[in-house]
Amino acid sequence: MEGRDMSKWRHLKRQRGIFLVELMAMLVVIAAILLLTAQIAATSARAAADASKMDTIVTKMDQMIVVLRKDIWTSAAMHAAADAGGAVTLELDEGDGRSTRWQFVPPPPASPASESAPEAFTVMRTSAGGVVRMWQELPGVAVHVEGPLVKMEVTGISRHPAPGTGSRDEAVERMTFVSERQMAGGGR
Repeated sequence: MEGRDMSKWRHLKRQRGIFLVELMAMLVVIAAILLLTAQIAATSARAAADASKMDTIVTKMDQMIVVLRKDIWTSAAMHAAADAGGAVTLELDEGDGRSTRWQFVPPPPASPASESAPEAFTVMRTSAGGVVRMWQELPGVAVHVEGPLVKMEVTGISRHPAPGTGSRDEAVERMTFVSERQMAGGGR
């Protein structure tokens, strides 16, 4: 009977122990969970930074558009011209000898050493009184005048990833501003 009790004791003792293989498997599972958690945290942080940057760009664009819309609305005559560097100057004549100048300046060309320079336009507004207001690091802006209308295209704002590709597509926002004075016949 004593021999039987000893074999039973040994059998129980073996079942309670953890083998090295089981310990290694548990460590591999824990490492995989930690790796997955780190990737999720990094992706979340990157998404939050992108959202913050996009929010800043949209806020700047909104502020610039409010002022531009007001200037165009009250202008008696408008003229746009581009220079050799790609900058566009929009002259808005207020009809009383005063004018407001808007300049849409693209970034300098990327040097061969840099991989790719982001589109970062600068928009400057100089009022009739000489006050300068500037908006920097805006997406691409193209402006042209058609009679009493100013048409503007904004490019370079990345949208959600294109389905199935993972890459972001570039949206083009088109806006048209109208001069009330020119529409009413008070402009030139």
